[in-house]
Formats: sequence, C-alpha cells, structure tokens
Amino acid sequence: MFAPVPIGPMVDYPAVWALKSETLQRFRPDVPDLSKFTTEGGQALQHFALFQAIAERHPRLSWQDWPSGLHRPDSAEAQAFARAHADRIDVHIRVQALCDRQLADAVSQSDLRLGLIRDLAIGCAPDGAEAWSLGPQLAQGPSVGAPPDPFSTEGQVWGLPPPVPHLMAEGGYASFATLLATNLRHAAGLRIDHAMGLARLFWVPQGARGRDGAYVRYPFADVLGEIALASHRANAIIIGEDLGTVPDGFRETLAAQNILATRLLLLERDGAAFRPPATYPALAVAGVSTHDLPTFKGWETGADIKEQADLGLLADPALAQDQRTADIIRLRMSLPTDTGDLLADAHAMVAAAPSLLMLVQADDLAGEAIAVNLPGTDRERPNWRRRLAPDSKALFDGQAGQAILTALRSRMT
Repeated sequence: MFAPVPIGPMVDYPAVWALKSETLQRFRPDVPDLSKFTTEGGQALQHFALFQAIAERHPRLSWQDWPSGLHRPDSAEAQAFARAHADRIDVHIRVQALCDRQLADAVSQSDLRLGLIRDLAIGCAPDGAEAWSLGPQLAQGPSVGAPPDPFSTEGQVWGLPPPVPHLMAEGGYASFATLLATNLRHAAGLRIDHAMGLARLFWVPQGARGRDGAYVRYPFADVLGEIALASHRANAIIIGEDLGTVPDGFRETLAAQNILATRLLLLERDGAAFRPPATYPALAVAGVSTHDLPTFKGWETGADIKEQADLGLLADPALAQDQRTADIIRLRMSLPTDTGDLLADAHAMVAAAPSLLMLVQADDLAGEAIAVNLPGTDRERPNWRRRLAPDSKALFDGQAGQAILTALRSRMT
C-alpha cells in the first residue's frame, strides 16, 4: 500500500517522485515499440538512463560530487557501472518510453485545433543529466543571465551553464540538432525561450551579480539553419521569445526566417506609453503577460513589487510603486473600451492585434496574484511549485476566466 502525497498549495516534487519511483520499481512499465523508441533515442537516451541509475546510488549529490571516475558518461568507470546495472538502466528507458507514449496519446486524443506547442528552455541544470552528458561542450563556472532592465534592475543570474560556441560548430551542431528534434516530438510548434540566445548569451562569472556579466556571440546563421531543418522535418512552427534586451536587427532576422515573434502588452511601449496592439506584427504570438512577468492581477495590485521588495530585489520599492500607478493610468487611457474590468479590457485590447496567435495564461484565468516564477531566484521563493487555486476543469468558470473568455469572443468569431 502506497502512502499518498499530501495535496497542499505547493507541489512537493521530491515526495511525488519518491512515490512514483517506488511504484515503477515494483511494476516495470510494459511499453509497446520499446525497441524502436530506444533506437530513436540513441546516445542521448542511453546517457540519460545511465545518469539516472548512477544518481540512485548517490542520492542528494550533484554529479560533480560523485566519484571522479563517474564524471563522464564515456569513462571506463561509467561504462562498467552501466554493465553492472543494466536492469536499472532498462527501467529508466522504459519510464521515458512511457512518458513519450502518454504525451503522444494526450495530443492524439485532444481536440486541439493547432496541436501542442512545446517549450525549449534557454539552458539546462548544471547538476542534471544534460550537463553531465555534454561535459566540456558547456562552460563550467559561468552562468547564463540577463543584464539590468526595468523589470530586474540588478540583472539576472539563471544558474545555467552556457554552451561553448566554437565547440558547437566543431561538433557539427549535433547535440543542438538532437535537442530540437527531441523537443519537437508530438508537437505542432516549439517556443524557443530567450531567443536572443541564438545570437548571443549574457555570461555572468561564477559568484558575480547579473550586472557584472558580458555578452558572448554565437554562430547565429548556422543555428538558424538547424532550426529551419528541424522545423521542416517536424512540420512545426517556431516561436521566438524575443523579449528583453534585443540586438539591433534581431527581430527582422527572425521574421525573415518565418519565426514567430512574441509581443506582450506589458512590455510593448513607445517611451512610457503602451503601444497599440494594432501595430504588432502578424507573424507573432501576442499576449498580456507571460510566466516570467507578473500575473496581470499581480501587476495591477502591485503584488509583484511587494514580493521583490520583501526579497531585497528592488532598490526603491516606493518609486517602483509610483511608476506602476502611473502605468495603470496610462493603460486605462489607451484602452479602446473601458468596462471597468482592467483584466478583461486588457485581453480584449490584445485580441484586436493582427498577430497569428494569442496567448492567455492559466494564472490570469485563475485570477492568481503571485507569479509561478521569478527569474533569477530558485531558493528565495518556490519557483514552479505553486498549484493553481482552481481545479483545471474549473479554470474557465471563475470570475477572471469568464471575464477573459467574454473579452476574447470577438476574436474567436
């Protein structure tokens, strides 16, 4: 009998995985076409399964703290471990095959008109399987981050090891091509997080602050070629998250490659004024906010300012609140219609944009005030752990969800 995991406001991922892991150890998944999946997964899948098997033997330790002979997947010690623990490696391959099958079923059994759009993160965890497998292809010590901007005045440090540009080219971009192909499985599209990283990444030295970093250039044209090839093979659209500090000509280059841009109401400005969504490009995904920004309720109430102030991330919280109050007034003045419900009116405003797709956040449908993620933090707050208050089936039934749906009906007809 398995002990249930208590359901609270935060997801307890270690407890959830412990329960699932125990279940999978007792009942090995039986997955059709396992051999085909294993062959298609290739070396990347084998390395991942080996990493998981080794990690089981060294719980709560990063791979950098494993015995030195296990620091590389192709070492003699790692290969000896693989032979001695082939059974556990097989289990982890089966789990990945089961996840892949469930994802395929979820797509095929849904009524999504377009399909599933998956997300490609800007980097990988430094203590995870991908970093272990890639080894020297990732810089050890520096982290990817972002320079100071109006939403993060101290800059950001994301704790992700950046790829080494010349090693990407020397390897024929093989690992990048594999990454794209894997993330495009069962997908109609792929959103590339922080798309500016295709051309340059902001490297922050180990132990330094975000404002102390510098840009490193990447082989942009070659990377775009790999993306175009992967998109063609998967018959999938590509979305670039081109938000933040954008290099001159970058957006034009993406548009020339038919990569959809991203336009968010909270960020699109002409000076202090909000830019009319009618000026957004057609080849874009438009929205009000995103997971890296405050929820709309949080933005409207200043909940994000209070949280950042409590975490010591704002130099002058009072000034930030004054600026926010002025921004809310500016937004109200720019609304085509003002019903008194700023959440609904903001979504109606974006719905009028000529952009190909529109993004509506689950957090805004649920009326959440606290964002699921605050970039640059991982221990100060529970990023990616908060549960939505309503059940997913009731997400559209609340006051906020109904208001947003009403605002979007003009676009859907």
